[in-house]
Parts: sequence; C-alpha cells; structure tokens
Amino acid sequence: MAPIPWAVFLAMPPNLIWPPPDLVDWCAEVDRDPSPEWLLQGMIPTDAVVLVSGSPKVTFKSWFAFECMIALATGKPISLLKPQVSQGVGCLLLEGEIPRKKLRSRWTWLAATGGAVPAGRVLLAHHYPILVNEPFWRQRLRDLVAQRAI
Repeated sequence: MAPIPWAVFLAMPPNLIWPPPDLVDWCAEVDRDPSPEWLLQGMIPTDAVVLVSGSPKVTFKSWFAFECMIALATGKPISLLKPQVSQGVGCLLLEGEIPRKKLRSRWTWLAATGGAVPAGRVLLAHHYPILVNEPFWRQRLRDLVAQRAI
C-alpha cells in the first residue's frame, strides 16, 4: 500500500475510520442511523453543509443553488424544489464566480419568479477570500452560522 500524503491526513475529519470498513459492515451501521430530517426532501438534510460544484460555465450550478436558497429562505416551493420548512430558514451563500452585476440580475429575476427573500434570511459572501479548508475560516463560519442561527 502506498503511503498517504500528509496533506490528506491534515484534511481528514476527526471521526474518520481508517482503514475503511467493509461495505457490508458500513451498510449495517448506516441502517442503524435514524432517518434524516430534510430541508429539501431527498436533497438537503437538516444537518448538512451543501457544496454545489461541477464543470465551469453552463451547468447551472449557481441557478440551482439560488433556487434552493429561495425555497429554503421563503419556505415556498420554487421549480421542482419543495422545502420541508414552512417558515423558511437562514442560508449562507459563498459565491466566488459570478460578476457582481450578473449576480444582481439573477437575484432580481429569481425574486420575481420565486418570491422575494425576507431581509436577513440570506447572507451573501460574494468574492470573499474564504478558504473553507483552513481552520481560521472554518471557525469563523461556524461562529457566523451559530450567531445567525443558520
């Protein structure tokens, strides 16, 4: 077995089981877990951090993320997304690709089609130099999420 680079160890979560368990054992363990509660049925559980990624350009990652956030923030369905929260919940968007004016026009269009997002429900970090793999930024994000009850 080839050695695992230190960089990988530094990024591993503290509850990681190494070596990986047998698939049958892993499935049995997962089956004992309680069923998840959902923010968006079948897509976003209540205890999740969501990362939307894919090929650059024309894969509609941002549109999907924005629609998810509008559905969650308002508690109202948009497109095929049906939130499981009727009052809406707070959301945090870390967006680093879209130019400022283009992002603004997308929000305008989505607000007109999906409903306006209540003030204070969505926080937008647009082009912030946040490095989510660094402990400093992870702690700041944890603090923000706790402070704003996101």
